Amino acid sequence: MIDDSFYKNNFCAKSSNGRWKKSMPLVKEIYLFTKAFPKKEMYALTSQRKWDTISIPANIAEGLGSHYKKGTIQFLHISRSSMYELETLLNIAVLVEILKKTLLKSFFLGWMMYLITNGLIITWRTLQN
Repeated sequence: MIDDSFYKNNFCAKSSNGRWKKSMPLVKEIYLFTKAFPKKEMYALTSQRKWDTISIPANIAEGLGSHYKKGTIQFLHISRSSMYELETLLNIAVLVEILKKTLLKSFFLGWMMYLITNGLIITWRTLQN
C-alpha cells in the first residue's frame, strides 16, 4: 500500500474526493506483478498492461484539470476504457499461461476502480454547467 503522506499536497487526491488516490495502488500492483513476466513479453503484454494502468489515474487527473464538464466526462470515459483493456490483457495472460487464473482474482482493485470511475462519471453528468 502507498503511505498517505505521499498524497499530502497532491491536487488530484484532494479534488477527486480520493478517487484518483484509490487508482494509484493498482498502478503499483501491476508494475510489481509484471516484473515476473517473461522478457519476450516486454513489448507486448507487459508494456501494454503498464500503459493501461498508468492511463487510469492519468486520465482522471486530466479530466479534473479540464475547464469543461464535457471534457472531464470524456477523460473519465477514457480512464474506464483503460480498465476494460487492462482486464482483457489480464485474461489474455491467463489464456497464454503467463498468469494463473487464481492470481487474476487479486486484481479486484481494477473492478473497484471501474465502479469508482462510473461514480465519477455519474456525478459529473449530474452537475450543473
